[in-house]
Amino acid sequence: MTIKHVEWRGGRANYRPRIPKDLQVHYDGKEFHFESLGTKDPAVAARKAQQTTKRLDRKWSLLSSSDGGELALREEAMAILQKHGLKPGQAAEYAKYDIEPERFVNELLIESLDQDGQALGIVAERLPPGLRVGYGFSE
Repeated sequence: MTIKHVEWRGGRANYRPRIPKDLQVHYDGKEFHFESLGTKDPAVAARKAQQTTKRLDRKWSLLSSSDGGELALREEAMAILQKHGLKPGQAAEYAKYDIEPERFVNELLIESLDQDGQALGIVAERLPPGLRVGYGFSE
């Protein structure tokens, strides 16, 4: 079975697409991106390769359309969510059950404190950009 951008080494699937020439500067001049797909199963490799292609296409599109600032902000927001065990889009699921992830909300409240140390709730303007995006406020 042939899967686009997948090479097999030692029976394991590895994803290896060519990095667009204009973006190679962001990859220390490397011509190819490489990551293990962590499987020996061709069906799983095909699915993971497709997901990885979509992820890299989004990333490369952001890198091509800006100076990388938007991508850096998105990656910062993702790191914040991951730190709290959250995923993008989970807010709707939490709202459905009228709950909020406590540690994440506490961090938002701490960042929203005014100069007197008072918090009147989550204040988007006081949040660092990564937390604003992570919480769902548009940048």
